[in-house]
Amino acid sequence: MNQSDQGADIRLALLSYIEEDVHVVYSPALDLYGYGNDEFEARSSFAITLEEYLSYTTKENTLLADLRRLGWFVDPQTHTVAVPLWTSLLTGNEHLTDIVTNRPFKKFDQPAHIPAFA
Repeated sequence: MNQSDQGADIRLALLSYIEEDVHVVYSPALDLYGYGNDEFEARSSFAITLEEYLSYTTKENTLLADLRRLGWFVDPQTHTVAVPLWTSLLTGNEHLTDIVTNRPFKKFDQPAHIPAFA
C-alpha cells in the first residue's frame, strides 16, 4: 500500500462466484458485496457499494473504527493501514470459508483508495 497525505492506496482481494444464478463479487476484507446478472454487472455493483461505503464512513467519521472492527491494522498517527491477512479472514468469517471450500470462485485484486485520515 502507498501512503500519502491524501490517504492510502491499497489492493483489495475480491472473490467472484455464482450463487443461485446471481453473479457475486465479494470483498472479505471489507465484508462488502456487489451483485449482477453477469460478472461485469457484479463488478460495477461492487464499485458503487465500495464508493458508498467509503463516502458514508468518511462523512460520519467512522471509517477507521470500522476498518479496525474488520481486523485491519490502522495507525492514524503514521497514516498506515493494512488489510487483514487471509488466515485471519478465514478464521473469523464463516461465509468466506464456505466460498473457498465449497464453491468455484475466482480471486482478483482491485486497487482502492482509503481516504485521508482525520
